[in-house]
Amino acid sequence: DNCDYIFSLDIPIFLKYKEFNTSKYIYEMNLKSIQESKKVLLKNKELFDKFIYVWQFKLHKQNVLWKKIYDDELRQESELRHFAIGGLVSLRGITGIKFSPFIGPAFRCLKLISDKNLNKESILHILGVYHLHDRVALPFLHKLFNQYYLKDKNCSVQVTYDTVNYALSGLYKLREQIIFVPEGDDYICDFSYNLYDKIDRIIEDPGVLEIIRQDLTKIIAGEQVNDTRISSLLNVITQTTIDKIINDTLDKYNVVDMFVECKNFNKFKNKILPILMDLEKKYPLVFGNRTAKNLLNWQYIYAFHDAYMTQSEEKIEKLIDRFIDLIDFPFDYES
Repeated sequence: DNCDYIFSLDIPIFLKYKEFNTSKYIYEMNLKSIQESKKVLLKNKELFDKFIYVWQFKLHKQNVLWKKIYDDELRQESELRHFAIGGLVSLRGITGIKFSPFIGPAFRCLKLISDKNLNKESILHILGVYHLHDRVALPFLHKLFNQYYLKDKNCSVQVTYDTVNYALSGLYKLREQIIFVPEGDDYICDFSYNLYDKIDRIIEDPGVLEIIRQDLTKIIAGEQVNDTRISSLLNVITQTTIDKIINDTLDKYNVVDMFVECKNFNKFKNKILPILMDLEKKYPLVFGNRTAKNLLNWQYIYAFHDAYMTQSEEKIEKLIDRFIDLIDFPFDYES
C-alpha cells in the first residue's frame, strides 16, 4: 500500500569481484530473485499492477540470461505488463557511445506489451538517463508506440524515465541556474535572478515562492543564501520545462507522422534536418549542438521500426544482438 511501483531486484554485474562475476552465479541469483518475487505476485495478483520487470541487456551473455529468466518464469504470466530497462548509468562514460542504448530493448518490451494486448496501460521505464538526445528519443518513442503501433490495440504504454542528476547538479548551479518562464505562447530563458519578477509563473506555492525570492535577493546582493536546495528545485523545474518543450516541438512538427510517412531514414533525415537546425537557434539549451546525436538515434529507431513492422520477435532479437555489438561494453562475465 505504501509503494506506487515495485521494481524487480536485479543483480547485473560484479566488475570488482571475479568470484561473483560469472554467468552461473549471476543467473542463479537473479533466478532466485524473480522466483521469490513471483511467489508474492501469485499470492496477490493485484501486485501485477505495480510490479516492473527490469531488463539488463548490454552484454551478450547478460542478454541471454535475462531472456531465459523471463521466458522460463514470467512469459506465461499474462498479467505482467510493466517493464524497465536498466544498466544505463555510466554506460556512456565507459563505452563512449553517442546514441541512446535503450532504443533496442524498448522495441522488445513494446512487442511483449502489444502481444499481451491487455486492456490496460503499461509502463516502459528507462532507469538513469538524462542526456538531452535521450529526452528527445523518449517522447518520440512514446508517441510512435501509441499513435502508430498500438493505435488499433486495446493496450497503451507510458514511456517514463528517472534520474538523480537534476537535483544533484542543481546544487552546483546556485548562482548560474537557468530557468524557463512562460510568456505568451513561448518561453523566456535567463538566469533565475534576472527573472525574479516573473518567477511566480513557475512557482505556485506562496510559501515556497517567498523562500526562493528571499534567496534570489541574496544572490543578487552577493550574499550567502539560506537554503541551497532552492537551486535543486529550480533545476528540476527547468528540466521538466525542457521535457515539455521537446514534447510540444514533436507535436508541432508532426515528427512521428513524418517519420512513418517517409518510408526510409534518408528521406526522413532530409525533412527533419532543417527543422533541427532551426531548433538549435531557437532553443540552444535544448537542441544546440545535438543534431548529429538526434539523427543517429532516429537512424537506429528506423532500423528497429523496420524490424518491428515484420512482427517477428526473432528479427527484433537479432537486431538487439547487433545493437549490443555497437554498445561494445568492455567487460563481461567470467566463464
